[in-house]
Amino acid sequence: MRITGGNARGIPIVVPGGGTRPTMDAVRQALFSSLGEAVLDMNVLDLFAGSGALGMEALSRGAASATLVEQNKAACAVIHRNLEKARLQARVICQPVTRYLRDAARGSGRFGLILADPPYSKEIPAGGEKPAETLLADVALPDLLEDGGTFVLESGAALEIPNPWHLLRMRKYGSTCVHFLCKATA
Repeated sequence: MRITGGNARGIPIVVPGGGTRPTMDAVRQALFSSLGEAVLDMNVLDLFAGSGALGMEALSRGAASATLVEQNKAACAVIHRNLEKARLQARVICQPVTRYLRDAARGSGRFGLILADPPYSKEIPAGGEKPAETLLADVALPDLLEDGGTFVLESGAALEIPNPWHLLRMRKYGSTCVHFLCKATA
């Protein structure tokens, strides 16, 4: 895996073990090509950061800042090494996404771009929580997105999009669905 665009283009990214499924290079490249210059000077939030690839891609392409949230401590260590290798600066928070969202709702700022690549349903034991659906239903998440901002959510299948979200477009890349969302207006 490598950073696919921007100042750090071509820098290899280490992927943590333990079941982490990183966003493939081709999907990241398509995602960021679709966003175009909208990522410039954005404050970016990368949820379920894994290797940090999505947040680092945003920084490499001109984002002003990135906050990467990952609960796995070994993955957080890999993110720090990847950032150092790419000579990029980001805030890395090693805690569960649900806890981060609950705490962030108390005033840690807002983001113009939120990226999320949670475990897909097929990676979750039967009867287990489905992180993409749980994330869409989280009441704190919309408050973290700036008005006019974009929330990009990866999943293993097309999702039913609840209020307060509005689906701008959905792209399918192999078994990955990428949903581009914004807050619905009244």
